[in-house]
Amino acid sequence: MAPVYIMCSRNVTARYLLSKLAESLRLYDGHSTAHLEEVVAEKLKRNPRPLLIDQANYLCERALGSICFIWEMARVPIVLIGTKDLYNLFSSTKLREDIRAQLASRVALHYVLPELALSEARVIIERALREDASDQAIAQIYSVTGGIHRHVDMILPRILELKAKNETKLLTGEVKMSDLIRTAASRLMTG
Repeated sequence: MAPVYIMCSRNVTARYLLSKLAESLRLYDGHSTAHLEEVVAEKLKRNPRPLLIDQANYLCERALGSICFIWEMARVPIVLIGTKDLYNLFSSTKLREDIRAQLASRVALHYVLPELALSEARVIIERALREDASDQAIAQIYSVTGGIHRHVDMILPRILELKAKNETKLLTGEVKMSDLIRTAASRLMTG
């Protein structure tokens, strides 16, 4: 069975997370929050499906507590995807000691993804830009994105869009690929 995928934002509460899980599992979510936790856990116990929770760094203590409860009851794989803040959350003093211990005891593995190596970025950029993926263009894209995978993924469609809009100017030499990369990079939100 397909995993249950939930995308979080800064506004996600424990109740909202449980409601989204219930919706994904085709459950009625009119229960109290505590009862909804039990209903979701029971459904996952009977019909196991992995949970993929993206941008989990936005989850509050109560939502993380619900995830612990669901794991304890259903024993399904739960993957929390997030920024380095998520990793730091597990070792920081921002969480109460008991909650941090509960979370940490359930983590089988964590994997912090570093920035892309130039060789990895090259493969992605060449696939997107094809004949326009010169060594200079690759180096410029790598430099402006810092090798951050998300930024590389975000800049490439912008470059392609600018290329399509400036096709004639590129052919006449009025605009260069480096200009398009610079313009696309100026619209990246980094930091």
